[in-house]
Amino acid sequence: MHKLVYTDERDLRTYESLPEKDFKEFFMAYFKYNKGDKIDMTDFTNPITFALFNSYIPKLDKNEDTYNKKVNAS
Repeated sequence: MHKLVYTDERDLRTYESLPEKDFKEFFMAYFKYNKGDKIDMTDFTNPITFALFNSYIPKLDKNEDTYNKKVNAS
């Protein structure tokens, strides 16, 4: 499993706007998700950061699917 994160200017602005604690929790959740672990509300102290992370899951999964299709097509 290789969950990929592609960033664009909008993503960077979002990351920059997060307080340090929320930024850390966001990316720690990303690493857990990358390993295949379940992410839930208890991983976050701020429910808005939890919601933000959940909004990124479809993007992470789509990027993973695109990556796997390209690798397997080679």
